[in-house]
Amino acid sequence: SGWRTNAAATTAWNIEQGNVRSGKYALHLKGDCCRKSIYQQINVKPNTNYTFTFFAKAYGKELSPRCVFSLLPESWSGTPFVPQSEFNYTDGWKMYSYDFNSGDQTAVNFQIWVGYGDYYLDDFYLFEAKK
Repeated sequence: SGWRTNAAATTAWNIEQGNVRSGKYALHLKGDCCRKSIYQQINVKPNTNYTFTFFAKAYGKELSPRCVFSLLPESWSGTPFVPQSEFNYTDGWKMYSYDFNSGDQTAVNFQIWVGYGDYYLDDFYLFEAKK
């Protein structure tokens, strides 16, 4: 799957069949208190315009929502390509789409922090933006 995690997040996520937007599998994140993070490193070409999209849905309105994500440089320092954003609760799948330029980077890190609630993510796409 390519997802990496910190030690505290080992039980906070898995790849599941079922609650998917398309295909057979989706990423399921479950939070019960503390911020636990997972990330995936994605290779990019330097100085290239990209569009990054994915779909998400969230459950657990009765709890304090807290699941945020960001797209960060490979070095983990510097300005994020996508500022930290929060998932919204939805009745169905919601598309998130972001345009960015890779600058001098050869990879970017898509990181998700989970607090409370259940979140499903599916259909991740990264493609070069049309000129």
